Amino acid sequence: MKNIYFSFLISGLLFVTACSNAQKKSSNDNKNSTAMYQNVNANDFEKGASQADVVLIDVRTPMEFGSGHIQNAKLMDISSPTFANDIEKLDKSKTYYLYCRSGARSSSASQYMVSKGFTKVYNLSGGIISWAQAQKTLVR
Repeated sequence: MKNIYFSFLISGLLFVTACSNAQKKSSNDNKNSTAMYQNVNANDFEKGASQADVVLIDVRTPMEFGSGHIQNAKLMDISSPTFANDIEKLDKSKTYYLYCRSGARSSSASQYMVSKGFTKVYNLSGGIISWAQAQKTLVR
């Protein structure tokens, strides 16, 4: 019985130590990772996306893109199996403005780009829904 108790005690200590080390590593990783993308509203998105040398990316599906998109947007479907490879081909020194329907997929895509070394990434908060509510025009 003492051996079973001792085994549980050692297992518990190892588990707590492992979890503690994992949390420290995660916290340290977050401290070293200062690069982030920025969420912007429809008005700021329009101003920024209209600047020279900015790349506007729609991460929705081709069908969604076909139903209406922001002028000059490039389609890069986040659900496509080539998405990661397509992102890798982009120039990291440029500025990127991303959007989707509600802002969730473009937020994920923005985070992915930052993790790959992109430093100037902006996400349309609320997605194309917020764009439409701000009464911006869409290309159909």
